[in-house]
Amino acid sequence: MSNTKEKAFKAFNRLVKDDQGKDTITLDYGEGHRYVVFSDLHMGDGTGADNFKQNETTFVKALQYYKNLPGNYSIILLGDIEELHQATLYKIFKRYRESVYKEFLSGGNGNKIYRVFGNHDIDFSWIDPLSSEVRRMAVEGIRLKKGNDVDILLTHGHQAMETFEEDLHVVRLGTTFFRYVERILKIKSNSIFVEAPAKKDYIYDEWAKKEKKIIICGHTHCPIFAKHFIDYDWIVKKYQEVKDKYREAKNTGNDEEISRLKKRKEWLYYRINRMNRKKEVGIRLPDSPDQSLSTHSFNTGACLFRDAITNIEIDENTIRLVYWYNKDHQRDVFMEAEIPSILAQGV
Repeated sequence: MSNTKEKAFKAFNRLVKDDQGKDTITLDYGEGHRYVVFSDLHMGDGTGADNFKQNETTFVKALQYYKNLPGNYSIILLGDIEELHQATLYKIFKRYRESVYKEFLSGGNGNKIYRVFGNHDIDFSWIDPLSSEVRRMAVEGIRLKKGNDVDILLTHGHQAMETFEEDLHVVRLGTTFFRYVERILKIKSNSIFVEAPAKKDYIYDEWAKKEKKIIICGHTHCPIFAKHFIDYDWIVKKYQEVKDKYREAKNTGNDEEISRLKKRKEWLYYRINRMNRKKEVGIRLPDSPDQSLSTHSFNTGACLFRDAITNIEIDENTIRLVYWYNKDHQRDVFMEAEIPSILAQGV
């Protein structure tokens, strides 16, 4: 086992066995319990390479959707919510105070917010200097239990970095420098659809196979649902579905629906052409499903792409990977499955 993998496995096992709550929060899942998981917003100060600002409205619409549901969804922020390698928390809060933070702080329907720190907002892992108690402002992981056993581990995933844990603050110097270059050159994030599982995703997956538990991470920005991830074939299929619905809407004369579907159809057509151009110049696009991955490994994806945001829902015993179009802020379920069925089958 490589040193990186060994460190990651050790960190994940420490979180699962954390019965004293030193580094984790333990929550129940199943009947009456609903969670929506977001990661990797990387909110900046609205300037330069702030990749999140293009999806600000979509993210707020998604939050409002969950907060207004009768099912009392609680929100899990799975790390790298603020881009603290690029801007101060004060500037980030000032930029998004009337949108994202307003929704975070408004409550409603009994929803709670749980924060897990990532490598870009690790500041939230430090001990609160204003508190007399030795406690973290955010935790490293969340354990979901039904009964006595931890079935699901949620953590950001930077534990699979070669330099985690002892060098994480040193690494920040390098990433901070890169973020300033991003700001100056105004470099933008690539599309979500050219992402494939990274080396770290396979480390998460190997741990899930070994421990026979579900793991949900962020960090790599690649939305994964078990063996599947959003790919070229899914986009082509969605384009055809929307095209058919658009034809039907034109027959009904529903102008609002025609306008909405036209925008989505045009956007999907643009995405297909963009991906075809990449294929023509020899860039390999990911194939789905990836049979080397297990059914127990999930990734939230991210909320900073040019086209969309993705997140995971845990709705009682059902888990879903959800895609939100930033063209019309519509929610689209990529895949869903029953958690007991996942745990019952081999990895």
